[in-house]
Amino acid sequence: MQDDSKTNWDHIPMTCEDAKPIAWRAVTDSFVIHVTKATIRNATIENAWFELHEPENSLGTYAGHIRAEVKCLWFGRKPPSTWMHITLLGPHEEVKNYSGEVVANIGRMN
Repeated sequence: MQDDSKTNWDHIPMTCEDAKPIAWRAVTDSFVIHVTKATIRNATIENAWFELHEPENSLGTYAGHIRAEVKCLWFGRKPPSTWMHITLLGPHEEVKNYSGEVVANIGRMN
């Protein structure tokens, strides 16, 4: 039986201006992106590291903005069909073979 607890979006806000990184995880030798400013679902994220989903195909454009597909949860949930797409609003840097902390979850502390 498949555990859908991470993709069940019942009672999860679709947008939240007050959401911020609330959990991090360690990665080793990963392809990551450092963002100076980005947005996701009306939340603004500044000065954060994210693990890219597919380093070769994670960056794209949508509505005239650069977006990155990153391995990160929203209020503890993963989007059902892809990983989270953050919209880059400032300079960013892609880093190969990064070891350190990346944002694992964006939400609100209760």
